[in-house]
Amino acid sequence: MRDIPAGGLNTNVIDLLKFAKIWLNNGKLGNKNILSMDTVNEMFRPQNTHIDLDGETRVGLGWHFLPKKIYEGK
Repeated sequence: MRDIPAGGLNTNVIDLLKFAKIWLNNGKLGNKNILSMDTVNEMFRPQNTHIDLDGETRVGLGWHFLPKKIYEGK
């Protein structure tokens, strides 16, 4: 990942886990909306589909998505 920027994310593991919890809970922390659904959807959308050299590698706002064949055991 040497050529992929971190996007300025500087954090510790506790705050990163809080962020992941919010992200995976559709932008909510408890009953409070922290991220809009538009933001959450954009984070889950592959951002690099137009880059042919990336092949099957898909990245959504800093997150790498595994090809289905990997996590489905194919």
